[in-house]
Amino acid sequence: MAMVSPSLSPTLRTLTSTLSGLLLIMFTAEIAVKMFVFGPVDFCKDKWNAYDLVAVLGSCVAWIVRASFSMDELLVQFLGVFQIARMLMLVRYAWFLDSLVSTLGLALPGLVNVTGLLGLAVFMYSCLGVSLFGTVMTVPNDGREQNFQSFGNSLMALMRCGFGERWHEIMYELASDQANCTTMPQTWQQLAAEGPRGCGTWLAYPFFVSYVVAVNLILMNLICAVVLDSYNNVHELIYAADLEYAMKCLSWEWHDKDKGRTGYLPLETILVMLSELPEPLGFGKSKKRHILHAMRHLHVHEGMSLHYRDIVLLLAKRTVTFLRNERLELTNDVELDQQAKELWCSQYPDLPKLGAEFFGMHVAHLIITKRMKIYIRMKRGEWAQRKEEQRQIADHMGLRQKVHGETISQKQIPFSENGNLPPLLWPPKGLLKFQAVASPDFIALGEAAQLVPKEDTLYKARKDKQG
Repeated sequence: MAMVSPSLSPTLRTLTSTLSGLLLIMFTAEIAVKMFVFGPVDFCKDKWNAYDLVAVLGSCVAWIVRASFSMDELLVQFLGVFQIARMLMLVRYAWFLDSLVSTLGLALPGLVNVTGLLGLAVFMYSCLGVSLFGTVMTVPNDGREQNFQSFGNSLMALMRCGFGERWHEIMYELASDQANCTTMPQTWQQLAAEGPRGCGTWLAYPFFVSYVVAVNLILMNLICAVVLDSYNNVHELIYAADLEYAMKCLSWEWHDKDKGRTGYLPLETILVMLSELPEPLGFGKSKKRHILHAMRHLHVHEGMSLHYRDIVLLLAKRTVTFLRNERLELTNDVELDQQAKELWCSQYPDLPKLGAEFFGMHVAHLIITKRMKIYIRMKRGEWAQRKEEQRQIADHMGLRQKVHGETISQKQIPFSENGNLPPLLWPPKGLLKFQAVASPDFIALGEAAQLVPKEDTLYKARKDKQG
């Protein structure tokens, strides 16, 4: 269609017509296969399938008419619109274009109302302009479309003023007096013979100012407001559809994992499921500790498992928080609709009621227990490392005594105030130097001499220091 033009050669015209025919056959076959698979009723339920059907049928009619009439016929050229209309099928493959088309469809009723009000305002001002400025003399070079001598000219002039095109020049022209104008009223015979020769009037100022404010500033912006409001509504509908689909995916996966249909799943399984769900319903590959923090108020049942009821309520709160444009960290502070919450909880009468006293464990208890285990393990590692450092310092001092014949007194063994060897002494430079230059003879000497001091020796030295 982009190649068709009046100056197209017969060869290219035949080539484009043949390609269009082949593509039309392919599109028709595609529609036939889809209708055979889905059925006519289910096929037409999809708006894009219905649109595609109309475009293909229109293209087939245009092809039949083109085979019967000349290419210059107006009807044939008009039916070619159906082929161009198929380009809108690209919208279904681009989500941002789909949202824009949905916005126009949702804004159409509001646009009809606002456009009707706009047309009524322009009609009223056109009639008023003919009454006020129908006999005012204008500059001939401006043309007939910029005067108010008839309803058509008045309508076209106000349309141009509504879009902000030189409205102030028309206003000044109708408010000023032209050469050879007259203040006397003209009869219809004089108007037909001489044309309008009336002088300007000051009423042009309030007329055009009020028209620009009412039409250009208010009604035109009201159209933009309707479109923007529809755009926000469409995005809310898209978010709602995405959330509904994500919730269905969670329900399907829960039923696949819960073979016994008990409603309970282990905590680790639930963490994996929630991390795979996209935000805002899920946690979108968040860290495990972040998910546990959001679930800290949930009840933990037998077998370290959670119930489906509590997970759904948590995700509902996350959804409400997202739709309110609030921080997702404040999910637990959200209050759901009381009636909807009671209706949902009534489906699980065996579970403890929400807000009732629960004698059991929460996810927060598991978090605290895990953190305490990590803390105890870390402290045990630090204590083991500290004892190893003290032992190595004592070993080093005993090695110096054997190798160099030095005598170690209790004053030479540094202790802290609580009787422990300070960790800042490790690693001493002498030990590093000895390790760097140690040969097999020195190592054999140390092993033969049993250089490791006894624990009772260190204990006695520590007691003496404390004493």
